[in-house]
Amino acid sequence: STLGFDMHKDGYPNISSVDFAENVIDQMKVKHGTGSGGLSWHVADLRALPETEFPCSKFHFAIDKGTLDSMLALGKQGWINPNVNFEDLEDETWVKAISAAQKYLKEVHRILLPTVGVFFLVSLGSPEFRVPLLEKCNLEVQQIKLLEPQRQDREDDEAKLKLKWNGQYHNKHIYICTTAKPQ
Repeated sequence: STLGFDMHKDGYPNISSVDFAENVIDQMKVKHGTGSGGLSWHVADLRALPETEFPCSKFHFAIDKGTLDSMLALGKQGWINPNVNFEDLEDETWVKAISAAQKYLKEVHRILLPTVGVFFLVSLGSPEFRVPLLEKCNLEVQQIKLLEPQRQDREDDEAKLKLKWNGQYHNKHIYICTTAKPQ
């Protein structure tokens, strides 16, 4: 993704981009440079970020545009229904997926500034299923935006903002969360 580079180009001075795939980070370093001008690229597991590079309470913002949804699809072939109620699932694979997602969200909470840190989550999961997971990890949902096509009559615009699964389109939501005090 070019999101970090694009944000930096638009004036955000310090951007740290993370991926667990070393080849992806290597490609971004080649394409956009290595650590120059406030851009940094890190190979890391988001469920256990290295404290040397990601200390507690350092970041103002964190952005997720598909990572959480990917973690919740862990171990399943193809895309899962983004609105599965994970509390009702007992399969070991799902338990691992929820555990991975919670570790990730707790790391997001850890690196964000207390009370003023903001987490932007772009997800196909509906509020009734994403909000409890976020709140369980001390991220208070302040606002939820539903992304809708700009022109309803164009199917390609709709496809950009929705994912077709099992014959139905699922909306993308943006969850805007702040850090809450640990319980």
